[in-house]
Amino acid sequence: MKSPNLIVVLFVLVVSFLGVFNWKYSSETMVFYGFANNKELNVNLENPALVKDILVFSGQLVKKGDILIEVDRSSIAVAQSDIGHDISKLQSQYQIWQSGLKNSIRTLEAQKRERKNELQSAINKLESEMKINETLIKEIESIAQVKDHNGNNPRQIELNGLRSDLRLSMSTYNSEISKIEKELNNPYNPIQNQISKLSDNLKFVNEEEKDLYITAPNDGVIGTVLCKIGENIEAFSPYLTMYEPSPNHVKGYVLESLILNIDIGDTLIVQSVSQSGLAVDGIVQGMGSRMVEIPSRLRKNPAYVSYGREVEIQISSKNSFLQNEKVILKSSKQIYTDPLERIAKIEP
Repeated sequence: MKSPNLIVVLFVLVVSFLGVFNWKYSSETMVFYGFANNKELNVNLENPALVKDILVFSGQLVKKGDILIEVDRSSIAVAQSDIGHDISKLQSQYQIWQSGLKNSIRTLEAQKRERKNELQSAINKLESEMKINETLIKEIESIAQVKDHNGNNPRQIELNGLRSDLRLSMSTYNSEISKIEKELNNPYNPIQNQISKLSDNLKFVNEEEKDLYITAPNDGVIGTVLCKIGENIEAFSPYLTMYEPSPNHVKGYVLESLILNIDIGDTLIVQSVSQSGLAVDGIVQGMGSRMVEIPSRLRKNPAYVSYGREVEIQISSKNSFLQNEKVILKSSKQIYTDPLERIAKIEP
């Protein structure tokens, strides 16, 4: 009689042990909930502007490069006018300066020609006289040639002086003209440098005119239009938001009792609540550093406040989830409820 009782007791102990073990190390799928969505992109400008026209509405599909909003910046027109005026003023100064140098060159060229003609005429006259004298001397061989105390012909000395004066004068004029031409053709002319800098500024301002049409940075859906026609928007303030057509991100909330069972890098099954056949794999990318209130839409009992840890999950954008659709997040990892048990399991 004692043997059957012992068997019953052992059976009860074994069943109890298995029950406790299964309770602590459950292999059941862990389930929690989240929202499938995209992080919205703010579309803004680096400068303040006035909203002139809004060409899109919330929920509209747009292609990369589509014009979304037209704005107006009075500062661009003012800058274009001011810079254009400064360039015109400097160009006038440069033309006056350039004309002055060209006139100087023309004056020197005229003086050079005049001096050359003057000296050349004297040289020609003296050479002609010397030829006549030479002819006369040959005809009257009995008359000795008149010479100076050094034995040189005075007229030859005068002729050499005139020729030297001609070379020196021409060299001086050429040097002056070359100096002015070099200054005239100097690529680093201060006025031209100022004009070049202002021209670059004008190009930059003209490029800013393209920003008067805010275009879609990529394919997507218009989220929220945050401005109105006629409204002045500050620099870097968003005009509207955009997001990709399909969600690529899930934000889930793990209950306090289950936070030990999720790690960064874990793979989860992301399944639609309303479409049971729609499911994709997701990778845990990040986890919150504090406990937060779980949104009422994700609670089993919306009236009962519960807390959990935020979990950021990345999914492929090739899916049919709706924006902000409620999804089920599943993990088949072994579930722990006691931190010491998990540590003991991890440590060798």
